[in-house]
Amino acid sequence: MRLPSLILAAHDVHRSVPALSSLEANTCVGVDEVVETLDALRGMGYRFVDFGEFMSEHRGGQVALLTFDDGYRSVRDCALPILAAQGVPAVVFLVSRSLRGLGDPFPHWLHRLRDDPGALEREDCAPLVSHPHVRRVLATSGFRSLRELLAQPLGIPTEAFRTALTQAQLEELAEIVAGLPRLGRLTMNETDIRDLTGPVEFGAHSATHRSFALLEKREIEFEVNDSAAFLSELTGKPANALPFAYPYGAVTEYAERVVRNVCRAGVTCQSRPVAYFDSASSLPRINLDATALRTATQGRPVAHLISSVRDKLKRYVRTGPPWAVLGPVRNAARRLRSGGLRP
Repeated sequence: MRLPSLILAAHDVHRSVPALSSLEANTCVGVDEVVETLDALRGMGYRFVDFGEFMSEHRGGQVALLTFDDGYRSVRDCALPILAAQGVPAVVFLVSRSLRGLGDPFPHWLHRLRDDPGALEREDCAPLVSHPHVRRVLATSGFRSLRELLAQPLGIPTEAFRTALTQAQLEELAEIVAGLPRLGRLTMNETDIRDLTGPVEFGAHSATHRSFALLEKREIEFEVNDSAAFLSELTGKPANALPFAYPYGAVTEYAERVVRNVCRAGVTCQSRPVAYFDSASSLPRINLDATALRTATQGRPVAHLISSVRDKLKRYVRTGPPWAVLGPVRNAARRLRSGGLRP
């Protein structure tokens, strides 16, 4: 029985295990863990390929695609040199407006502050602490200080900033944080990306890194089209040749339809191997962490198939018109007629 194809997803990469607060705030993985996981999967018989080859061969099984979301500078500094030495290709998904701007996407810059609470006490941080946008967040959330707000569980400050401020205001604060001494950017800018070498490709990851589950249709269209157009210009490839990663893995029926019409593929955060019935616009990914090997090897093909259909049905029921629930069933029947199931 052939191994099911895999897409691995990572974000921030560290040379050593980061502090607990960083693990909570960002999806982090150590370099050693990356190397050990890739070696183990290759030992099982997986072959790591680039995006184009994966799309051509993934239904046959035993190919794997390595991806990194958000364009962290740590990926450039820690991961890509090792991958280049081993000949392992990777796709880095980028947030277009952040790439062109001076600051990290939200909530990355907020995580940066949260992981360094001592920064708020430094004199050079005063313009941020006293900024009108920050005061508005505190007033609407009921906290007495930014330090008190950032001490709360991660979701509380994230939601407080998201609900109190517009996207433009969040980006304004991002630029301030990026300019503070000893803080700066976590993610790469356009110059960094153009200077990268080695077996690395780029994909679109929205314009502003907002969850599609929270957006109107016109906003989803903007997020997909803006990021795909910018990445097309950056890479010289047409948008319909690029992959797209849904921010937070949040894919709706309408978002999937837009991605299907604009890009070659869309990847989610559904943690399982790729099944035969998975459409190109909603391919699952396994998080590259300590549980990656177990997730990659558990379950049989029929279980992956059932998970694929269940995921589609859930998405259509939650976000599509009632009749749209028949979509996954029609697609499954069409694929059975065209080629049947493969082992």
